[in-house]
Amino acid sequence: MKSLNYSRTNNNYKFNNIIFYIIALTGPLSTTFLDKYNLIFTIIIVSLGFVLRFRVPMPFQVDNISKLFICSYSCLVLIGTLSLFISSLVITDSNALINTISRTVTLLLGISLVLLVSDWTSRTSIDNLQIFIKCSFYITTLFLFFAVYQYVAFNFNLPFIETRSYAYGVEYSMRESLGLRLTSISREPNFYSPIIFEGVFLAFIYLRRSLFVVFLVISGFVIVKTLSTGAYLHSMLLLCACMVFGRFDKKYKIMVSLSLIVFLLIALFYYSESNVINYFLNKLSAETSGDSYRSLVLSWIASAFFDSNIIKMIFGNGTNSLMYFSELSNVNVIDSAVFSISNNLILDFAWDYGIIGIFVFLLFVLIAFKEVYFSSGRNQVTLACLFIFLSFCITCLYRSEYTTTHFYWVLCNIIVLNNLGRRLSKR
Repeated sequence: MKSLNYSRTNNNYKFNNIIFYIIALTGPLSTTFLDKYNLIFTIIIVSLGFVLRFRVPMPFQVDNISKLFICSYSCLVLIGTLSLFISSLVITDSNALINTISRTVTLLLGISLVLLVSDWTSRTSIDNLQIFIKCSFYITTLFLFFAVYQYVAFNFNLPFIETRSYAYGVEYSMRESLGLRLTSISREPNFYSPIIFEGVFLAFIYLRRSLFVVFLVISGFVIVKTLSTGAYLHSMLLLCACMVFGRFDKKYKIMVSLSLIVFLLIALFYYSESNVINYFLNKLSAETSGDSYRSLVLSWIASAFFDSNIIKMIFGNGTNSLMYFSELSNVNVIDSAVFSISNNLILDFAWDYGIIGIFVFLLFVLIAFKEVYFSSGRNQVTLACLFIFLSFCITCLYRSEYTTTHFYWVLCNIIVLNNLGRRLSKR
């Protein structure tokens, strides 16, 4: 009987592997026009994963990073539900309950997905973990392929899907001079830029040095052609973070820094006669001075948060309550302004979940960073895990995608890489 149960358990895990490979291949699709379909598909896949998992008579095994995330998100769900109950006395929209439930479902999906991946990671073989990471690398490479094809399509009038490829917030003459922005199959450049960096670090694990250099150069070209201040600042902050926290030889750090400085000087010389630098400086000036719509939204939310009563500052306004900003605040906004996120995760958490929400999430980030950082000196896998975690933190500064499958996909890759790196170091 014991051998029969073991055989059944083994077969369940073999079939379960396919589910996790699918998760690795589909996570970033939330940045595309397939986002809603991908969300529904992920819910079905995760549900199927739990059905198969419950057939295995063993307790769940969860690593420290996953425990932290599950606890923090469970706390957010509880705080968000209680806070919204109070805010609902002011909100007049009859669909408020449905909107809140939909956001809560995506939060619970994240908890379920991380729990499932963490348990699978602790039980499956090293080979299966490597396949998961390779699947993640393949999907980022596919995005890169579409970005290159998009560039070719723009120059030779070939067909490509509709995205926000126009350079917004600039004069028509400069827009014509700059050309179209590369987005790959993502909706806009800021949606795609984190995937570029994640792909580079996954390539760092599996590609030979010569192929990795080619991959890095192509990725660098695509970053430049996104014409995105978010992508440019992401690359600068990430470079600084990697140089500060990267646990590798100081000589290598100096070599990489000098190489990138030379690359930057060449890029500046190449674009000195074009409008790219002026575009970047103008966009950056507009963002920092509050002239852009994005910075206006950030200032509205920040102002309303600090003007709130002490209860709202501590507990927030409730899950997905940013959709009803004009009803819940006294801040004067543009009549046509409609937004449900601020494009800054910390500010979103402040509004929806208050100071407690920010504290809970930052506690998760700090403890998870400690876990990843002290493991990063083992091998290339744990080093890549650290870099992806740093990129994840930087993304939170200009993207608020904490309920998307891409966000959960990055967390799952961090969990798998951390486990894989530790196990490889013990061989």
